[in-house]
Amino acid sequence: MTQVRLAGMAAPSGQRGRTSISERVLRKIAAHDAARQPGVYSVGKVRAKKHDHRDHSALSLRVEMNLTLAYPAPAATTAHRVRERVIGQLRRFTGYAVTAVDVVVSYEFG
Repeated sequence: MTQVRLAGMAAPSGQRGRTSISERVLRKIAAHDAARQPGVYSVGKVRAKKHDHRDHSALSLRVEMNLTLAYPAPAATTAHRVRERVIGQLRRFTGYAVTAVDVVVSYEFG
């Protein structure tokens, strides 16, 4: 029997292709969302490393970023909120499971 697929209908999962998202795009998403967190003065270097499991069943991601906070923003609370925001947005936009967001904090006085 011949299968007919109508326009707009998804192919069975075994016949779908793969979507690849560059680490540059992942860094930009992370930086953008970190910068939107109240208390963040600026976002410095951001690194994102993808881990593609051998069977392609899951994609995971580790993020490292340098943040400058506006004094007197609380470092621990702000870093925690940045982590939550970045993890949520990367998951939402890419489907990646974020295993860690490491944050290095400095302050801007003035």
